[in-house]
Amino acid sequence: MKYTYLGLPITPSGSFCLAVNALKDKACRALYAIRRKFWNIDIPIRIWCKIFDCVIQPIAMYGSEIWGPLSEHSYNRWDKHPIETLHAEFCRLILKIQKKTPTNACRAELGRYPLAINIQKRALKFWMHLQTSPTDTLHSEAAKSQALNPEKSHLCQLVLRLTDPHLTHTDISQTSTASKLNVNKIIQNSKDKYLDHWQNETKTQSKLECYRTIKTNYELEEYLFTVRDIKQRQILTKYRLSDHSLALEKGRRRQSWLPREQRICAHCTTGEVETEAHFLLQCDKYSKIREAHFNKFNQVIPGFPDLNTDKLLSILLGQQGQTATLAAKYVSACHRQRDIA
Repeated sequence: MKYTYLGLPITPSGSFCLAVNALKDKACRALYAIRRKFWNIDIPIRIWCKIFDCVIQPIAMYGSEIWGPLSEHSYNRWDKHPIETLHAEFCRLILKIQKKTPTNACRAELGRYPLAINIQKRALKFWMHLQTSPTDTLHSEAAKSQALNPEKSHLCQLVLRLTDPHLTHTDISQTSTASKLNVNKIIQNSKDKYLDHWQNETKTQSKLECYRTIKTNYELEEYLFTVRDIKQRQILTKYRLSDHSLALEKGRRRQSWLPREQRICAHCTTGEVETEAHFLLQCDKYSKIREAHFNKFNQVIPGFPDLNTDKLLSILLGQQGQTATLAAKYVSACHRQRDIA
């Protein structure tokens, strides 16, 4: 006999893995159906994010108040969860970058947090609903049943971790306490913890060496909606997230792996590693392009050529909104010139 809860099939082991994969498939089909419908329309990034949050995410997270607490909420493990892999696929799709681009960088470029945090919010609200339900309802009976053995209740354990580990389930189950839980504040704490995790994680990822230099705020980047030319915006994104073919990245690939010091620029005689900074600021091959565009930058930002390397790189990779369009044109011009033998 097959049992279901909230429409989700429960396997004999009590696992919701099959159901969650089914939800992912449904959400994925919806996403690609929308994409096919509007394939010839340039939908703004902000609208794409709204579509995901209002149409795709509700499908993927159906019943997450139940199966969410059963999932591993460690951020490194959560990135492998079917629902988060769908989220990452969406981020790469609208940014138009390759699958090997780190998931944490894709989310950061769009200012998006892991969906585990959304699940936590839904689980908290569901738990509060159980606690504050009238005593003669099945909801209240379910809450009482969990209270008898909270250490075996994944929902109770999740609520305890999110609120105060020092409190007991009895402390926070009191109706007065449950109704006073500040869900928004709890979720903001979860976001702050994720930001700490994100900063520590990017320090260990050599592929994101350039990105962590230019990424200052965890929010949707302004250039994604100020740069109107789609091709130029896509190229700018690729160089920001190291999804390019500079020797630094090409030498990282399995088929052409080289030690970092041997990933030398083949377009000039300096003998330096072809990093993003070398490509945009130093390589002789792009000197004429650099001179022409730097004059334009200098008109907007007086003293531009005299800025330090990190500041220059940040501006040239679109981090400053007022010059994002100029940055996209400059990076695209260098990118095209690099393909010329």
